[in-house]
Amino acid sequence: MAKPKVIVQLYPMFPADGEEDRKAKRPLGNDSDMYHKIVHEWTEIVKEADAMGVWGLGTIEHHFHSEGYEVGPNPGVLNAYWASQVKNAHVGAMGYVAATHDPLRIAEETAIIDHLTKGKFFVGFARGYQSRWANVMGQFTESPATVSDGSAADERNRQIFEERVGMVIDAWTQESVRVKGEFYEAPYPYETGVEGYPAWEIARDAGAEGEIGPDGSVQRVSVVPKPYPEAAPAGLRGRLQEPGFHRFLCPQRVHPDLLHAHQGRGRAVSSITIEKVAQ
Repeated sequence: MAKPKVIVQLYPMFPADGEEDRKAKRPLGNDSDMYHKIVHEWTEIVKEADAMGVWGLGTIEHHFHSEGYEVGPNPGVLNAYWASQVKNAHVGAMGYVAATHDPLRIAEETAIIDHLTKGKFFVGFARGYQSRWANVMGQFTESPATVSDGSAADERNRQIFEERVGMVIDAWTQESVRVKGEFYEAPYPYETGVEGYPAWEIARDAGAEGEIGPDGSVQRVSVVPKPYPEAAPAGLRGRLQEPGFHRFLCPQRVHPDLLHAHQGRGRAVSSITIEKVAQ
């Protein structure tokens, strides 16, 4: 039997001697000295877990926890740093809350981390259930926080989630993209393309094929860099719609991708972890 791939999921929490002590120290999450201590102690845990042979080390995305719980606003920054501190362990985000991010920025950031980790990076996507921060960060899409309850808020959040995760995967796997979703377009404006770009000639002659239209407008966008050393499998995007627990094989970097369905009602997923592991 194959050894299980253990992932240690780390939730940062500012310590206090019970709730009364936490109240007395309000807002504990603003204590920069405490955070400095915690984030470096956290690194020591990461190193020890790596020495123990743990397969993966992951962290979360949560914002605004002034009382000192779940202070994890940027998993990508931590993942990139941890990669410089471990010898064998994979690092990853569990995960980016899709409706609160620009999908093409996610594609860029995660590809960079994939290169920094030399392919030992896994990336997760989540839908966002904490209204305290997800409603704020998701306001540009009017995406409310939700649980998978079939409500109108749940449906909108799910639509944005599926659209944006698909766009991330397209950006990873295609030389350039031209996408028109219900909630996001690239280029913008989509109908005319980006007009007046001063460096259109070199972009036309040296950039990705079709990025620049005959009139010099930007008609496609090429998200660079691509993941290391190969992008996610091209067939991944369409299979995201399959129900339940799925596995995909990348011919260049053979390891199953992992999807979790949270009350997917037989047609969609609520959070995804995509792991790409070198052979």
